[in-house]
Amino acid sequence: MRLKRETVTALAIAALCVAATAQAGYMPENVVNVDFNGRDDDDTPLTYAPTTALIPGSGTTWNGIVIQPANPTQTVSGTNLLNGNGGATTIGVSLANVGGDNNNAGTDAANNDALFRDYAYSYYPDAGYVIPTLTISGLSPYAVVDVAFYEQLGAGNPLSAVYFVPSSAAGTLVDIGNGYGILPFYGVQANNLLKCCS
Repeated sequence: MRLKRETVTALAIAALCVAATAQAGYMPENVVNVDFNGRDDDDTPLTYAPTTALIPGSGTTWNGIVIQPANPTQTVSGTNLLNGNGGATTIGVSLANVGGDNNNAGTDAANNDALFRDYAYSYYPDAGYVIPTLTISGLSPYAVVDVAFYEQLGAGNPLSAVYFVPSSAAGTLVDIGNGYGILPFYGVQANNLLKCCS
């Protein structure tokens, strides 16, 4: 059952993190990390495996979802994703109308390049392209969660254009260096809609 449907932007999204809203910090067992592993024709998918968490308390276990190189019309998904400690959950993710790309993600799974340089992308709103949709399943319809998007920064990647409706709860875009950033949303209800570029 799909409990939350979100529209992502015309950007490249490297990864996302879904976490139970926390007042005093996150616990890895309440966090699911997803690495969208976009591919070129000649590379091997590489799922991020850091030694320390990018968001404190989010854990070091990441779920890799492979996206083949092609026009951005694919649907990819993962179900029963692992939490930040590697434990089982009922949470799933589906991403539709996207393509995959790898911009020198390298071969070191512990390096941040492995997370940020292979990604999902869309050409929307260019003519002929459909709005990409991200569906997160396995949450209670009354759940309140925090969602963070991991992204390469720079022209063409307007993270600030993403917001939730009816309540926009965006935090401050965090620049973590090397052209990488994290955009958090706090206290998002499971049935809210994520919009872009209004």
